Amino acid sequence: MSLLHQNQSVEVILNRFFVKELAQEDLTFYEYACRPNPLPEPGEEQKAIAKVCNRLGVIDVRLVSRIITRERVSPSQLKTPEWELEECGLRDLTCANAQERSALESFERKGIESRLRSLYTKTAVESIGGGLLWWITAQEGVELSGDGWEIHRARRIDVAVEPDGKLYLEVDIHHRLYTPWTLHEWLENYPDIPIKWVRNTYGKRETWEYLGIFSNQSPREIQLPELKISLAEYHLQKYNAPREDVESSWVVEVASKQRCFPHLSRRLSPVLTLETLASLEDNKGFGSKVIDRVIKHVRKSLKERLQESEKTVKTIIENVYNLPKVEIEPLKAQGYILPKPKLLGSDRRQVQNPARVRYQGCAKVGETKFGCLNLYDNRREYPSEVRKCLLEVAQKSGVEVELGFYATQQDLPEGDLARKRFWQRWAEQGIKTVLVIMPWSPNERKQKIRMEALAAGIATQFMIPGADPYKALNVVLGLLCKAAWQPVLLEPLDHPELN
Repeated sequence: MSLLHQNQSVEVILNRFFVKELAQEDLTFYEYACRPNPLPEPGEEQKAIAKVCNRLGVIDVRLVSRIITRERVSPSQLKTPEWELEECGLRDLTCANAQERSALESFERKGIESRLRSLYTKTAVESIGGGLLWWITAQEGVELSGDGWEIHRARRIDVAVEPDGKLYLEVDIHHRLYTPWTLHEWLENYPDIPIKWVRNTYGKRETWEYLGIFSNQSPREIQLPELKISLAEYHLQKYNAPREDVESSWVVEVASKQRCFPHLSRRLSPVLTLETLASLEDNKGFGSKVIDRVIKHVRKSLKERLQESEKTVKTIIENVYNLPKVEIEPLKAQGYILPKPKLLGSDRRQVQNPARVRYQGCAKVGETKFGCLNLYDNRREYPSEVRKCLLEVAQKSGVEVELGFYATQQDLPEGDLARKRFWQRWAEQGIKTVLVIMPWSPNERKQKIRMEALAAGIATQFMIPGADPYKALNVVLGLLCKAAWQPVLLEPLDHPELN
């Protein structure tokens, strides 16, 4: 008998609620073949078809290389300069097919989103990660706030269609940390609190990596060569931005996966995290009061979460699906309490926690050459606690590490080309991971060093000077993980129920 069967099963309450069984009319769709214009490159066909969806005036989804919808597409939308559609007739989907079941879920999700938008104008619906966030807007949606930050509440909604044709809603409470400030206001109030991500304050709320101040020049002085206009003109003409916002902005630099480009500080808003609040506490001397308040507030009991979920499901069933009033109950299932997981270190020996690898060794070793860039006091050495810890972890892991590669602020040149050569020289010596010691600095300086090193294939681990044994271990574990070490493994559970 397996260990799972030895343990008594327990009843588990899920945040999943039955809506209805899909009828034949729910499974019948009009099917269209789509020919985008221009024709996409090989491998880009499905992406091109997905772009056509949502532009046809009906609720539709992509199903492999076709588009399906429950309403006929208007004749005026069958042929445009950007696409050509051909109706292929009616198609009956089956819930037993995984691809068709996924398309049904996407369609139901879009239908819920459309109806919520039209029925509840004082709320907002956001599509995210395959699900929906139904926001309570304005001040009613703010549950907790401080100087420059707020906690907003939403209901997270998703759809599940089972192979037997049953439709379920999955609903839970969702919280998001938000700032009502623009990036400009944040930098004015908290210049020493780093921001890693920003998003547009207008139009499509795209998110970018924040790299720092781009230039001291005004937006009118920054030219966009590919468009032959200034950054100011671009925002004024394309987005009808308020002139005051444009002309009073700082020019900052942001990055997507493809490129870096200039943006405006008053046209961006910071993306806040709990790490941001922790930095805010450290900077303002608040201790852990803010973090404790936030965590206590968002950590709702199961009873509170289910009560909120039931209200939302009731609203959707009655007003979106127009079904009769029924008693709303969460789905229940039988579960088993799994045995406590075991962490394994060197030689697959059990460790109590990752910190114990200092004395028992890592589960997997990686790079063994490490560089040290000291931008604090120009000493060509590691902080003593960090060096001691690193050598001890390596020895317990059965390997020797090479630590004789040092550089200081005096070795780091100013010019871009010279800095590129600096990093390349280390890469040529087989160094792929570098510890950077530097005092608290603006985020853009760290980002510049990080990007320069990455261009040479080198990962960086930053630390602020001063390290007790606990902090030294955290720095060392971060450094080792970036050097492809794995401190611990999770022992797999060998049970038939988990296969």
